[in-house]
Amino acid sequence: MAGGDHPLADVFRTARRDGLQLIPVTGLIRGDEYQSSCREVIANDRHGVCIRLQKEDFEESDDLAAQVASLLETLGVIPSEADLVLDLRAIGANEGNTLRSAIPVLAHLRRPPGFAGVAVEV
Repeated sequence: MAGGDHPLADVFRTARRDGLQLIPVTGLIRGDEYQSSCREVIANDRHGVCIRLQKEDFEESDDLAAQVASLLETLGVIPSEADLVLDLRAIGANEGNTLRSAIPVLAHLRRPPGFAGVAVEV
């Protein structure tokens, strides 16, 4: 890796050299170094970002919409430059509350300008 760059920067630099157009994926649990590297990749490549919200994010956050808005600001993007993946993993019969808790967050986050796309994995 060049000059002690974060591995993410190295992967994207190699992809660029090889003519690939990749989109970085990040989430609320990533550290500052990763987010900083992700921001640089986004600024250089201008392909946007994919934000993955995990099941734990819905279970542990008091204000998920505010956390996502803060992450977008950290990354230097607006919602329309981001795709959102709700990675809820397998939802069992007694875990419907997790899925239901995603609905108000989605409603809030879809207000203009909304996300480029939203995918839900259950």
